[in-house]
Amino acid sequence: LKNMWELSQLLFQKGSTDRGIEILFEIYEETEEPELACEVARKLVARRRWKECISLLEAAVEKGRVADPPRVDLNTLNMLCEVLLIVREFEKCARVLIKLLNLTTPEGNSSSSSSSLAIVPVMDEEALTAKLKSSPVDLVGKLGAALCRLPQSESDEGDADPLCSAAIEVVLSHPPETHHDLYLLLVDAMLADEGTTATTISQRWRTLANVRPWSAKQAQRILNLLETWPGLEEDLRERQAICLWRVGKVEEAALQLEALLEDPGDRPDNELRDLRVRAAEAWIEQGSPDRADNILSSVSYEDLQRSTRLPQALSAANRRSIYQELSEQLEKALSE
Repeated sequence: LKNMWELSQLLFQKGSTDRGIEILFEIYEETEEPELACEVARKLVARRRWKECISLLEAAVEKGRVADPPRVDLNTLNMLCEVLLIVREFEKCARVLIKLLNLTTPEGNSSSSSSSLAIVPVMDEEALTAKLKSSPVDLVGKLGAALCRLPQSESDEGDADPLCSAAIEVVLSHPPETHHDLYLLLVDAMLADEGTTATTISQRWRTLANVRPWSAKQAQRILNLLETWPGLEEDLRERQAICLWRVGKVEEAALQLEALLEDPGDRPDNELRDLRVRAAEAWIEQGSPDRADNILSSVSYEDLQRSTRLPQALSAANRRSIYQELSEQLEKALSE
Protein backbone atom coordinates (compact mmCIF):
# COMPACT_ATOMS: atom_id res chain seq x y z
CA LEU A 1 0.00 0.00 0.00
CA LYS A 2 2.88 2.34 0.74
CA ASN A 3 4.26 1.78 -2.76
CA MET A 4 0.84 2.42 -4.28
CA TRP A 5 0.54 5.66 -2.29
CA GLU A 6 3.95 6.83 -3.47
CA LEU A 7 3.05 5.91 -7.04
CA SER A 8 -0.20 7.94 -6.85
CA GLN A 9 1.68 10.98 -5.56
CA LEU A 10 4.26 10.65 -8.31
CA LEU A 11 1.50 10.48 -10.92
CA PHE A 12 -0.10 13.63 -9.53
CA GLN A 13 3.24 15.43 -9.64
CA LYS A 14 3.71 14.44 -13.29
CA GLY A 15 0.22 15.60 -14.24
CA SER A 16 -1.27 12.12 -14.73
CA THR A 17 -4.14 13.04 -12.43
CA ASP A 18 -6.75 10.56 -13.65
CA ARG A 19 -4.36 7.62 -13.32
CA GLY A 20 -3.32 8.90 -9.90
CA ILE A 21 -6.98 8.98 -8.83
CA GLU A 22 -7.38 5.36 -9.95
CA ILE A 23 -4.45 4.24 -7.80
CA LEU A 24 -5.70 6.29 -4.84
CA PHE A 25 -9.14 4.75 -5.18
CA GLU A 26 -7.63 1.25 -5.18
CA ILE A 27 -5.90 2.07 -1.90
CA TYR A 28 -9.22 3.28 -0.47
CA GLU A 29 -10.96 0.07 -1.53
CA GLU A 30 -8.28 -1.91 0.30
CA THR A 31 -8.36 0.13 3.50
CA GLU A 32 -11.84 1.76 3.55
CA GLU A 33 -10.25 4.67 5.39
CA PRO A 34 -12.57 7.74 5.38
CA GLU A 35 -9.58 10.07 5.03
CA LEU A 36 -8.70 8.39 1.74
CA ALA A 37 -12.30 8.68 0.53
CA CYS A 38 -12.11 12.43 1.14
CA GLU A 39 -8.73 12.67 -0.59
CA VAL A 40 -10.06 10.90 -3.68
CA ALA A 41 -13.18 13.10 -3.57
CA ARG A 42 -11.08 16.27 -3.49
CA LYS A 43 -9.20 15.11 -6.59
CA LEU A 44 -12.49 14.31 -8.34
CA VAL A 45 -13.89 17.75 -7.44
CA ALA A 46 -10.81 19.39 -8.95
CA ARG A 47 -11.52 17.44 -12.16
CA ARG A 48 -15.24 18.33 -11.95
CA ARG A 49 -16.16 14.65 -11.94
CA TRP A 50 -19.18 15.32 -9.80
CA LYS A 51 -21.14 12.07 -10.22
CA GLU A 52 -18.16 9.89 -9.35
CA CYS A 53 -17.38 12.09 -6.37
CA ILE A 54 -20.93 11.88 -5.01
CA SER A 55 -21.12 8.12 -5.55
CA LEU A 56 -17.84 7.62 -3.70
CA LEU A 57 -18.83 9.78 -0.73
CA GLU A 58 -22.33 8.30 -0.53
CA ALA A 59 -20.89 4.79 -0.45
CA ALA A 60 -18.39 5.77 2.24
CA VAL A 61 -21.11 7.35 4.39
CA GLU A 62 -23.39 4.33 3.93
CA LYS A 63 -20.63 1.93 4.99
CA GLY A 64 -20.26 3.86 8.20
CA ARG A 65 -24.01 4.01 8.76
CA VAL A 66 -24.57 0.23 8.48
CA ALA A 67 -21.47 -0.69 10.47
CA ASP A 68 -21.93 -2.26 13.91
CA PRO A 69 -21.68 -0.01 15.79
CA PRO A 70 -22.45 2.83 13.30
CA ARG A 71 -19.47 5.12 12.70
CA VAL A 72 -20.25 7.72 10.05
CA ASP A 73 -17.18 9.87 9.45
CA LEU A 74 -18.26 13.49 9.92
CA ASN A 75 -15.62 14.86 7.53
CA THR A 76 -16.87 12.54 4.79
CA LEU A 77 -20.50 13.50 5.44
CA ASN A 78 -19.60 17.18 5.52
CA MET A 79 -17.80 16.91 2.19
CA LEU A 80 -20.72 15.01 0.64
CA CYS A 81 -23.08 17.82 1.67
CA GLU A 82 -20.71 20.47 0.30
CA VAL A 83 -20.61 18.75 -3.08
CA LEU A 84 -24.40 18.28 -3.16
CA LEU A 85 -24.84 22.01 -2.51
CA ILE A 86 -22.35 22.86 -5.27
CA VAL A 87 -24.25 20.76 -7.84
CA ARG A 88 -27.59 22.14 -6.55
CA GLU A 89 -28.92 18.84 -5.28
CA PHE A 90 -30.58 20.66 -2.40
CA GLU A 91 -33.33 18.19 -1.60
CA LYS A 92 -30.91 15.28 -1.67
CA CYS A 93 -28.58 17.13 0.70
CA ALA A 94 -31.43 17.86 3.10
CA ARG A 95 -32.67 14.27 3.01
CA VAL A 96 -29.21 12.88 3.75
CA LEU A 97 -28.78 15.16 6.76
CA ILE A 98 -32.30 14.66 8.11
CA LYS A 99 -31.74 10.90 7.99
CA LEU A 100 -28.24 10.84 9.48
CA LEU A 101 -29.03 13.41 12.18
CA ASN A 102 -31.96 11.19 13.22
CA LEU A 103 -34.60 13.78 12.41
CA THR A 104 -36.87 11.47 10.41
CA THR A 105 -40.39 10.53 11.42
CA PRO A 106 -42.56 7.52 10.57
CA GLU A 107 -43.85 7.65 7.03
CA GLY A 108 -46.99 9.70 6.67
CA ASN A 109 -46.51 11.50 9.99
CA SER A 110 -45.33 14.83 8.63
CA SER A 111 -46.59 18.37 9.10
CA SER A 112 -44.25 20.06 6.63
CA SER A 113 -46.23 22.51 4.52
CA SER A 114 -43.63 24.61 2.77
CA SER A 115 -40.80 22.37 1.67
CA SER A 116 -41.07 19.55 -0.80
CA LEU A 117 -39.66 17.13 1.78
CA ALA A 118 -42.13 14.67 3.22
CA ILE A 119 -39.90 13.60 6.09
CA VAL A 120 -39.57 16.83 8.05
CA PRO A 121 -40.24 15.91 11.68
CA VAL A 122 -43.36 16.78 13.58
CA MET A 123 -41.82 18.89 16.36
CA ASP A 124 -42.11 22.48 17.39
CA GLU A 125 -39.19 24.78 16.67
CA GLU A 126 -37.97 24.79 20.27
CA ALA A 127 -37.70 20.98 20.32
CA LEU A 128 -35.99 20.96 16.95
CA THR A 129 -33.51 23.60 18.06
CA ALA A 130 -32.63 21.57 21.14
CA LYS A 131 -32.09 18.46 19.04
CA LEU A 132 -29.98 20.24 16.43
CA LYS A 133 -27.75 21.82 19.08
CA SER A 134 -26.40 18.35 19.79
CA SER A 135 -25.34 17.97 16.13
CA PRO A 136 -22.18 19.34 14.47
CA VAL A 137 -22.87 22.96 13.59
CA ASP A 138 -21.25 22.65 10.12
CA LEU A 139 -23.83 20.02 9.19
CA VAL A 140 -26.66 22.05 10.72
CA GLY A 141 -25.60 25.04 8.62
CA LYS A 142 -25.63 22.98 5.44
CA LEU A 143 -29.05 21.59 6.34
CA GLY A 144 -30.36 25.14 6.76
CA ALA A 145 -28.84 26.24 3.46
CA ALA A 146 -30.31 23.26 1.60
CA LEU A 147 -33.79 23.83 3.06
CA CYS A 148 -33.62 27.54 2.16
CA ARG A 149 -33.09 26.57 -1.46
CA LEU A 150 -36.07 24.23 -1.75
CA PRO A 151 -39.17 25.45 -3.64
CA GLN A 152 -42.16 26.50 -1.59
CA SER A 153 -45.70 25.20 -2.00
CA GLU A 154 -48.54 27.41 -3.22
CA SER A 155 -50.16 27.26 0.22
CA ASP A 156 -47.06 28.62 1.93
CA GLU A 157 -47.62 31.95 3.66
CA GLY A 158 -44.01 33.02 3.49
CA ASP A 159 -42.50 31.50 6.63
CA ALA A 160 -39.89 28.77 6.57
CA ASP A 161 -40.24 25.20 7.78
CA PRO A 162 -39.72 24.87 11.55
CA LEU A 163 -36.69 22.72 10.77
CA CYS A 164 -35.17 25.41 8.56
CA SER A 165 -35.80 28.11 11.16
CA ALA A 166 -34.34 25.92 13.90
CA ALA A 167 -31.21 25.21 11.84
CA ILE A 168 -30.71 28.95 11.29
CA GLU A 169 -31.08 29.74 14.99
CA VAL A 170 -28.60 27.02 15.95
CA VAL A 171 -25.98 28.49 13.60
CA LEU A 172 -26.65 32.00 14.92
CA SER A 173 -26.15 30.79 18.49
CA HIS A 174 -22.45 30.62 17.61
CA PRO A 175 -20.51 33.90 17.36
CA PRO A 176 -19.66 35.37 13.93
CA GLU A 177 -15.99 35.46 14.89
CA THR A 178 -15.81 31.68 14.59
CA HIS A 179 -18.71 30.86 12.27
CA HIS A 180 -18.98 33.73 9.78
CA ASP A 181 -18.56 31.26 6.92
CA LEU A 182 -21.79 29.50 7.93
CA TYR A 183 -23.53 32.87 8.36
CA LEU A 184 -22.65 33.75 4.76
CA LEU A 185 -23.62 30.28 3.54
CA LEU A 186 -27.12 30.87 4.93
CA VAL A 187 -27.34 34.43 3.57
CA ASP A 188 -26.39 33.36 0.05
CA ALA A 189 -28.90 30.51 0.17
CA MET A 190 -31.65 32.88 1.30
CA LEU A 191 -30.92 35.44 -1.42
CA ALA A 192 -30.75 32.91 -4.24
CA ASP A 193 -33.76 32.55 -6.53
CA GLU A 194 -36.33 30.38 -4.80
CA GLY A 195 -36.68 26.96 -6.30
CA THR A 196 -33.39 26.95 -8.19
CA THR A 197 -32.51 23.27 -8.37
CA ALA A 198 -30.64 20.96 -10.70
CA THR A 199 -33.75 20.77 -12.90
CA THR A 200 -34.56 24.52 -13.00
CA ILE A 201 -31.11 26.08 -13.24
CA SER A 202 -31.46 26.29 -17.04
CA GLN A 203 -34.39 28.73 -16.66
CA ARG A 204 -32.41 31.92 -17.23
CA TRP A 205 -35.24 34.43 -16.79
CA ARG A 206 -36.34 33.65 -13.22
CA THR A 207 -38.00 36.73 -11.71
CA LEU A 208 -36.45 38.58 -8.80
CA ALA A 209 -39.65 38.24 -6.80
CA ASN A 210 -38.97 34.49 -6.46
CA VAL A 211 -37.04 35.20 -3.26
CA ARG A 212 -39.46 35.34 -0.34
CA PRO A 213 -39.64 38.43 1.88
CA TRP A 214 -39.07 36.13 4.89
CA SER A 215 -35.75 35.02 3.41
CA ALA A 216 -34.67 38.59 2.70
CA LYS A 217 -35.52 39.70 6.24
CA GLN A 218 -33.64 36.77 7.76
CA ALA A 219 -30.65 37.46 5.51
CA GLN A 220 -30.69 41.11 6.55
CA ARG A 221 -30.75 40.08 10.21
CA ILE A 222 -27.69 37.86 9.70
CA LEU A 223 -25.85 40.57 7.79
CA ASN A 224 -26.53 43.01 10.63
CA LEU A 225 -24.98 40.51 13.06
CA LEU A 226 -21.94 40.17 10.82
CA GLU A 227 -21.50 43.94 10.68
CA THR A 228 -21.03 44.00 14.45
CA TRP A 229 -17.84 41.97 14.07
CA PRO A 230 -14.94 44.31 13.22
CA GLY A 231 -12.72 41.48 11.98
CA LEU A 232 -14.90 40.60 8.97
CA GLU A 233 -13.09 41.15 5.68
CA GLU A 234 -16.00 40.15 3.43
CA ASP A 235 -17.71 42.96 1.51
CA LEU A 236 -21.39 42.79 2.46
CA ARG A 237 -22.66 45.73 0.40
CA GLU A 238 -24.04 43.78 -2.53
CA ARG A 239 -25.84 41.33 -0.26
CA GLN A 240 -27.30 44.25 1.72
CA ALA A 241 -28.57 45.82 -1.49
CA ILE A 242 -30.21 42.57 -2.60
CA CYS A 243 -31.96 42.33 0.78
CA LEU A 244 -33.38 45.82 0.29
CA TRP A 245 -34.48 44.91 -3.22
CA ARG A 246 -36.25 41.74 -2.09
CA VAL A 247 -38.29 43.57 0.58
CA GLY A 248 -39.46 46.19 -1.91
CA LYS A 249 -36.96 49.00 -1.29
CA VAL A 250 -35.89 48.94 -4.93
CA GLU A 251 -34.69 52.54 -5.25
CA GLU A 252 -32.59 52.27 -2.09
CA ALA A 253 -31.10 49.03 -3.43
CA ALA A 254 -30.34 50.61 -6.81
CA LEU A 255 -28.59 53.55 -5.16
CA GLN A 256 -26.52 51.20 -3.02
CA LEU A 257 -25.52 49.16 -6.07
CA GLU A 258 -24.51 52.36 -7.87
CA ALA A 259 -22.38 53.36 -4.89
CA LEU A 260 -20.77 49.94 -4.97
CA LEU A 261 -19.90 50.42 -8.65
CA GLU A 262 -18.12 53.67 -7.76
CA ASP A 263 -16.05 51.90 -5.11
CA PRO A 264 -15.95 48.23 -6.14
CA GLY A 265 -12.83 47.28 -4.25
CA ASP A 266 -10.78 44.56 -5.90
CA ARG A 267 -13.65 42.88 -7.75
CA PRO A 268 -12.57 41.26 -11.04
CA ASP A 269 -13.96 42.46 -14.38
CA ASN A 270 -16.46 39.62 -14.71
CA GLU A 271 -18.03 40.45 -11.34
CA LEU A 272 -18.18 44.15 -12.23
CA ARG A 273 -20.03 43.33 -15.46
CA ASP A 274 -22.59 41.30 -13.55
CA LEU A 275 -22.88 44.02 -10.91
CA ARG A 276 -23.65 46.62 -13.59
CA VAL A 277 -26.38 44.39 -15.01
CA ARG A 278 -27.83 43.88 -11.53
CA ALA A 279 -27.86 47.63 -10.85
CA ALA A 280 -29.49 48.27 -14.23
CA GLU A 281 -32.18 45.69 -13.44
CA ALA A 282 -32.94 47.50 -10.21
CA TRP A 283 -33.41 50.85 -11.99
CA ILE A 284 -35.57 49.21 -14.66
CA GLU A 285 -37.77 47.71 -11.96
CA GLN A 286 -37.88 51.08 -10.20
CA GLY A 287 -39.14 52.66 -13.43
CA SER A 288 -35.98 54.59 -14.31
CA PRO A 289 -34.77 53.11 -17.61
CA ASP A 290 -32.58 56.18 -18.29
CA ARG A 291 -30.46 55.45 -15.22
CA ALA A 292 -30.25 51.83 -16.29
CA ASP A 293 -29.01 52.94 -19.72
CA ASN A 294 -26.34 55.12 -18.11
CA ILE A 295 -25.05 52.16 -16.11
CA LEU A 296 -25.02 49.86 -19.12
CA SER A 297 -23.47 52.43 -21.45
CA SER A 298 -19.98 51.24 -20.53
CA VAL A 299 -20.88 47.58 -21.11
CA SER A 300 -20.19 46.36 -24.64
CA TYR A 301 -22.11 43.68 -26.50
CA GLU A 302 -19.11 41.38 -26.02
CA ASP A 303 -19.23 42.09 -22.27
CA LEU A 304 -22.89 41.09 -22.16
CA GLN A 305 -22.10 37.87 -24.01
CA ARG A 306 -19.50 37.02 -21.36
CA SER A 307 -21.74 38.02 -18.47
CA THR A 308 -23.50 35.40 -16.35
CA ARG A 309 -26.45 37.80 -15.99
CA LEU A 310 -28.48 39.69 -18.57
CA PRO A 311 -30.95 42.52 -17.94
CA GLN A 312 -34.56 41.42 -18.03
CA ALA A 313 -36.50 42.16 -21.20
CA LEU A 314 -38.46 45.42 -21.22
CA SER A 315 -42.20 45.21 -20.72
CA ALA A 316 -44.56 45.95 -23.60
CA ALA A 317 -45.46 49.29 -21.99
CA ASN A 318 -41.80 50.30 -21.77
CA ARG A 319 -41.18 49.31 -25.39
CA ARG A 320 -44.19 51.36 -26.53
CA SER A 321 -42.98 54.36 -24.54
CA ILE A 322 -39.50 54.17 -26.04
CA TYR A 323 -40.92 53.68 -29.52
CA GLN A 324 -43.13 56.75 -29.10
CA GLU A 325 -40.20 58.82 -27.87
CA LEU A 326 -38.00 57.77 -30.80
CA SER A 327 -40.82 58.44 -33.28
CA GLU A 328 -41.28 61.97 -31.92
CA GLN A 329 -37.54 62.64 -32.12
CA LEU A 330 -37.44 61.36 -35.69
CA GLU A 331 -40.42 63.49 -36.79
CA LYS A 332 -38.82 66.54 -35.17
CA ALA A 333 -35.52 65.90 -36.93
CA LEU A 334 -37.22 65.43 -40.32
CA SER A 335 -39.24 68.62 -39.96
CA GLU A 336 -36.20 70.81 -39.31
